[in-house]
Amino acid sequence: MNKIILRIILFFFIAAFFLKGVCVLDPDFGWHLRMGQVIFTSGIPTHDLFSFTMVRYPFVDHEWLTNVLIYLVYNATGMVGVSALFTGVFFATILILAREGKNSLLEIVFLVAASLLGFGGVRPQVLGWLFLVLWMRELAMTKHDNRHLFLLQLLWVNAHGSFFLGIAIYVVFKIVELFQKKKNKTSFLMIFLLFFATLVNPYTYRMWWEVFMQLTDGSLRWRVMEWLPGILIFDISFWVYSCIFFSLFIKFYKKISVFQKTVAILFFLMALSTARNMPLFLLVSSVIVFVLWRAFERSVPKQKTEPFLLFKRVIVGICIFVSFMSVYLYLVLYKPIDEAYPGGAVKYMQSQKLTGNTFSLYEWGGYIIWKLPDNKIFVDGRMPSWRWVQNDTHQSNNADFEYREIVKGKRSFNYYRDIYHIRYVLINKDKNKQALFKHYKKIYEDKTSILYKL
Repeated sequence: MNKIILRIILFFFIAAFFLKGVCVLDPDFGWHLRMGQVIFTSGIPTHDLFSFTMVRYPFVDHEWLTNVLIYLVYNATGMVGVSALFTGVFFATILILAREGKNSLLEIVFLVAASLLGFGGVRPQVLGWLFLVLWMRELAMTKHDNRHLFLLQLLWVNAHGSFFLGIAIYVVFKIVELFQKKKNKTSFLMIFLLFFATLVNPYTYRMWWEVFMQLTDGSLRWRVMEWLPGILIFDISFWVYSCIFFSLFIKFYKKISVFQKTVAILFFLMALSTARNMPLFLLVSSVIVFVLWRAFERSVPKQKTEPFLLFKRVIVGICIFVSFMSVYLYLVLYKPIDEAYPGGAVKYMQSQKLTGNTFSLYEWGGYIIWKLPDNKIFVDGRMPSWRWVQNDTHQSNNADFEYREIVKGKRSFNYYRDIYHIRYVLINKDKNKQALFKHYKKIYEDKTSILYKL
């Protein structure tokens, strides 16, 4: 395909990513912004500042450095600047993959970009994607530089909680070397140094504690969209890409290293287990798929060149059509910010200076943290895995569990109202939720939300 056309299509995906960042507010953006502000102005907090249910909980902000960056960029340039920042990170990630696919089936990058768009936006995990691609690219070199890996691990652990993938992949790399009887005296030392690098952060060993808390919370996958099993997620770009990849993988698996085979299979199983891991499989396997395709090209006899070129055009057409359809379907599902969040109710509360403990929807927590800094919330996107045991009856051991009890009507809201001194309830127009609060005074209502005063 003409290089100019390729560049135009890649620019289209970059533009779509940028527009998503500007027009579609991520549910967690508000607390990322506010946490960055708190850290920049007051230092690393030792407990939760935004909820009234788990005030003393010693939470770990595993994205603290990224949150500070978000705050600084937003403070200087607003939402456009923040979106441009994360679009730049996304572009760098795609550019690395495109360079790996130079003179090969580059169009398969379109499938990867289209699928990543659905998971991306102004989100710290986008930085995690870039670190993962850089990590895999370094290990793919004949003689990788351990100094690069060490420095990358230092930055990764302070930018996003996916940092553990780096050291985990390196351990797999060394285990494969061990089975292949490739002796390396520095292997164990490097594993130790990488682990040490993960401790160089404001929370030291507790950063691993946060990872452990999330990885061992099996209930996440059934109540948070991104933690659902990937096999249940309809992402046409991902599944078409997977079909192409494994068709080549099965035919030419001898052309790639044991390490590449191992990580490809492991990350695919992770993707099937949890939707959040689907982008990780795409990124890890993208470098491998180009190696497989080049092996395919070399295996074609000269007398079959024409049929192969026709086949390649069909694959290219599928990649372009499916990726564009994926982006189109995703754009159709975009919800304007005013419909996704209670903007009208928040403006009303601001104008009336209504402050106090506010019970709201889980997915609205970050928005309220951002827009109503004087109103503490019941639960938000940071808190699904927060759980501990303490004896204060006015503090929760698991706020997410209590939230689900309330919205499912399993326990009277009055019980929690009295414990936490809740003053306001802000919910959507769901009839089942309205029934839970019908005895309270309704002080505001619009097409998106209802506000009650207790």
